[in-house]
Amino acid sequence: MSTSTVGRNLFQTITAKRNFGVGQKVTRGIWDRFETAADNHGPSFVEITRVVPSPDLKHGKAYGIKTFRGVSEGKERRIDGPLKKDWRIIV
Repeated sequence: MSTSTVGRNLFQTITAKRNFGVGQKVTRGIWDRFETAADNHGPSFVEITRVVPSPDLKHGKAYGIKTFRGVSEGKERRIDGPLKKDWRIIV
C-alpha cells in the first residue's frame, strides 16, 4: 500500500481524482479481515456514484453501491464512516 493513501479519510482520498472519484472503487482497511482465503468470499468495496464535497474538500456527503463479501446491495446509499482514516482506492 502506498504511503500517500495511509491515514486519509474518504474525501481526502477521492477528491484528487477526476469528477471526485465517481466510478472508483474504494475500500476500508478494516474490511480486509473479511477477505480470508478459507471463506471464499468476494471482495468488500463501495463503488462511488456521487459526491457532494464541502468547500475545503475534507468532508461532505458521498453515495455509492456497497458490495460486502462479494454480495452487492444493488442500490445507491450514503456511505457510512467517510471520515475514518483507513480508506483507499482499489486499482
